[in-house]
Amino acid sequence: MKDTANFNCSNSYSDPMMAKAICPFNRRSCGNNTAFNFDSVGQMQNINITLNKGEACTFQLEAKCGLPSFKPDDTTGFDIETIDYDEDDLDSTGVRT
Repeated sequence: MKDTANFNCSNSYSDPMMAKAICPFNRRSCGNNTAFNFDSVGQMQNINITLNKGEACTFQLEAKCGLPSFKPDDTTGFDIETIDYDEDDLDSTGVRT
């Protein structure tokens, strides 16, 4: 992240990227779904994102096989950040450690 001062919901946390996950999901800017599950190779999902300065969209993606990829039409003015983890990264309570 280049400039955490301009992001809402993240200035109070030690890890600003993870902190964005607690920001309210803005359906007007981010679309209707917060999570996507992909069960087979080649599945696709198109979403339209229109962000104002200081807004963030956070999505949870699950792939049963392979890894999700992103193919944005235009990223002018914003960054795509990812956190990758698998079952080995979770403890028995389902909380990331």
